[in-house]
Amino acid sequence: MKKQMDLGVPQQDLRNSAVMCGVSGHGLSTEYEHIHKVKEVRETLKLFDDVFTKLLREDKAKKHEGRSKRNSHIEAAMTLKNQKKWVNCEWTFGHVPGVEIGDQFRFRAELVTIGLHHQFMNGINYVNIGRKYVATSIVDSGRYDNEAISSETFIYVGQGGNPKVSANARVEDQKLKGGNLALKNSMDMGCPVRVICGRKRVNGEKSDIRYIYNGLYTVTKCWLEIA
Repeated sequence: MKKQMDLGVPQQDLRNSAVMCGVSGHGLSTEYEHIHKVKEVRETLKLFDDVFTKLLREDKAKKHEGRSKRNSHIEAAMTLKNQKKWVNCEWTFGHVPGVEIGDQFRFRAELVTIGLHHQFMNGINYVNIGRKYVATSIVDSGRYDNEAISSETFIYVGQGGNPKVSANARVEDQKLKGGNLALKNSMDMGCPVRVICGRKRVNGEKSDIRYIYNGLYTVTKCWLEIA
């Protein structure tokens, strides 16, 4: 199975792009290990849901007392961390044990608890290898102008300089540093990158986001262009 992704680093006037190809398999030596890890991941997600639901009930009660709402999904994840219930905490490259292509999640905080993406907010996660930052996973949240070329290829516009991300963000040129540089280094080193895509789901008058694990991609091209 091959997948490609053009990874771009949009800047106010410049965009830097790159292409990625996918890898199949779950990286575990036996089917028994795979089944065990799937169960472990699902148990963690169930614990997350239990804690999150409890926090929502508390928030609902506090509203009557005039208290502000908290980020319950992040607090639920941190509660599990304090209980040492996170899984795949040290996992870096490749598929994450217990997570299958096509798996869907409600919150980015869930991705953190199971080791699929280790950032609550940042779209690019990376690690330091030999004094180089190398990307391990990205989340396409839909807030950047990413472009699907085919079912196996898309252009990913890197992070930074996008006012859609937060009210405090300024429109400015992106720099080839941090996560954006890590994606280029992934291309140079041939390291695969996990891709999770956030997609809006409409149900009647309501809509929400589902985060879908699309699998592994490798960066094959990177460039700057006028945005």
